[in-house]
Amino acid sequence: MKKGGLKLALILALVGASLLVSNSSAQAAFWSNWLKPKPATTQLSPSKSTSHSSGTSSDPYECRENTTTEITNVPRSGSISLETVNSSSQRTSTSSTSWVVAEGSYVNPSTGPGSVFITSLTAIPDSFINISVRARNPTAVCTLTLVTPGTGTITITGKVYKDSNNNNTYEVGDRVIPSATVKLEKPAGTSYSPVATTTSNSSGDYLLTYQGTSGSYAVSATVSDYSNYFSANFTANTGSTVTHNVQMTETTTPPPTTPSSITLKSARTTSDDLDSLPEFTVFNEGSTIYVYALPTNGTQLKQVSFYVDKNQDNIRNSDEEEIVDTQGPNFGMSIRLPAGAYVIRAKPTNTDNVYGLSVDKWVTVIPPNRPPVVSDFKAAKFKDDGTAPDASSFSTNPVEVTKGQKVMFTATVTDPDDANTNNGKLRAPELHKSDGTGYQNYTTGVTTVLNGSNANITLDTKDIPDGTNFFKLKATDRS
Repeated sequence: MKKGGLKLALILALVGASLLVSNSSAQAAFWSNWLKPKPATTQLSPSKSTSHSSGTSSDPYECRENTTTEITNVPRSGSISLETVNSSSQRTSTSSTSWVVAEGSYVNPSTGPGSVFITSLTAIPDSFINISVRARNPTAVCTLTLVTPGTGTITITGKVYKDSNNNNTYEVGDRVIPSATVKLEKPAGTSYSPVATTTSNSSGDYLLTYQGTSGSYAVSATVSDYSNYFSANFTANTGSTVTHNVQMTETTTPPPTTPSSITLKSARTTSDDLDSLPEFTVFNEGSTIYVYALPTNGTQLKQVSFYVDKNQDNIRNSDEEEIVDTQGPNFGMSIRLPAGAYVIRAKPTNTDNVYGLSVDKWVTVIPPNRPPVVSDFKAAKFKDDGTAPDASSFSTNPVEVTKGQKVMFTATVTDPDDANTNNGKLRAPELHKSDGTGYQNYTTGVTTVLNGSNANITLDTKDIPDGTNFFKLKATDRS
């Protein structure tokens, strides 16, 4: 691109950008920012002596025109001399240059015209850390960061808390106190003056920093419902941190807390509505067990820790993994367990970081559901007088009957998942008859009784075809 084309493109770019500005004054500001250099900021650190004698103009600091020059680490002793310079570091201040020192509402009364400005730093109050020195004709600004010889940063940190067991040591379980006003106090004879103030956070932690000298300090704290706190003097050194916990004493009795007041609910599914969630304590092996902690009596939970006490010794052993839920509002866990009986133990922590007592929930895991077992399947024909056959008449051998004569079948039916009682889980068995290609249900018109594990089936042979007929007994459970 030719130079003329480049210049035109630049002008067009500037015009296009200026059209985005909404009013003429903003446009003027835009053009002025493009058409003149932006002021730079220069930072200097005193490498030459700043202890000039009053009235001395030698070795001044340079304040560059049309910019802000920063001068750091200026000791609060003696005086400092300043002059304005151009970009080539040539002095530009003259007897017509006026100077002013301002910081907040403070104005140094000893200002005046001159080619070199000299001010007494000891006249500036200690509360002013950064001051600005402004020059006119020409315009320049110098900012000075003042330090008192021998001073540095003092840091005090700690926790505001109520000592639950009165052992004068903060530990987990003690109540933390937020929103307490904490002050760093500097002794002066028999009185104290606060030099730094802060507020404890939601965890009771506070942090105080102060630019001062090493020596004796104290900490005070105030918060509603607790007595005012004032510590004994302690030594704090610059450049180091002192940890000082603040132990508060209640002046009123707080409402009782019941951090252990939770109940546990075990379920086969998960839900946000725990109140209506059905509870189960027996689970099939391979299924997921959900256990939820339900706070009661207004307990505000922060977290709940769970673990399975496999050997039921009331101790969490190294092979018993702890699961901690901090998410809420429904605090719970999920797990799969092999067949057996287990204790799932939960321990709550409330929002005051106070632990509660553990709560247990017993669950039983059973093997996968297995079909019932039919054994000892026998048959016997009724007596000629129509009465039931004797027990000794039953046999596994074929039974020969006259058409229309009744036959009784017996069998033992057991549930392998509950072999002792069957617990009402088994249905009455079905009698199935062979049709030459398979077995069909022949229970219609058949009286079937299941008493515990004993099955009795009575068959009337009046509708049974002549010849050899084969029967089987089918047992099912209610799952």
